[in-house]
Amino acid sequence: MKIPTNLYDNKSLRVLILKKLAKRRLKKFNIKLTEDRD
Repeated sequence: MKIPTNLYDNKSLRVLILKKLAKRRLKKFNIKLTEDRD
């Protein structure tokens, strides 16, 4: 079964966005943790 390229691109794009959001959320979470520790 051949995957339409545009569908695949949308999927990979969404994965990239999710990764970016997750990284940003992690950063915020880490900042919160360090603040709580002080």
